[in-house]
Amino acid sequence: MSAVTGPNPDIDLARSAVADRIRDLSHALMQFEQNHDDLASIEAQLAALVPVAQKGPAKRRELEAWAEDRHETHPPVHGEFFPPHYDRPVSGAANPWSIPLEVYRHGDQPTCTVTLRAAHEGAPERSHGGVVSAIFDDVCGYVLAMEQVMAFTAYLKVDYKAGTPIHEPITFSVWLDRQEGRKMFIRGECRRGETPGDGEILTTCDALFLRIDLPN
Repeated sequence: MSAVTGPNPDIDLARSAVADRIRDLSHALMQFEQNHDDLASIEAQLAALVPVAQKGPAKRRELEAWAEDRHETHPPVHGEFFPPHYDRPVSGAANPWSIPLEVYRHGDQPTCTVTLRAAHEGAPERSHGGVVSAIFDDVCGYVLAMEQVMAFTAYLKVDYKAGTPIHEPITFSVWLDRQEGRKMFIRGECRRGETPGDGEILTTCDALFLRIDLPN
């Protein structure tokens, strides 16, 4: 488990627990049949909870504060986890839309193992390809944390070599292939199982990120 960081770790953990239950509900709605009365009950309970979640002040994401997250005092070494970013739309544990990822450094590669679930299914027993692409894009972002730079996705190509299974572990690894001026060329792969560099290759990616200057 990665370390809890940030100005309010207790709130982050509490938000993550709520988001976990929302994700569990989402997968249950896709994995099981429900009757009308149960669905009406679920809808009514959720409707009652929305005003509770809206009681606090609205959040604002300032560019300077966002950029500070990219300045890691000491990028993780081999085997260490990257600090969590709870609100990330693809991998943030506190974002109910996310697929929570715990990304660690394996050599010079950000790496993570994830088990996709019912709501990620495209073709039967396979993940939707867009889910795989989104994970690649997000994990590529951890290369930026290693390099302590800010950059944005300019290009992402995913080559689907085999169906990506749900309900079993798969491992994503990405690495910086080369740099040319502001251009950062990143490559990656997704394999079946939990061991980096082992198991059947399911998908690969080639990405181009464009580096920008961080605010002072």
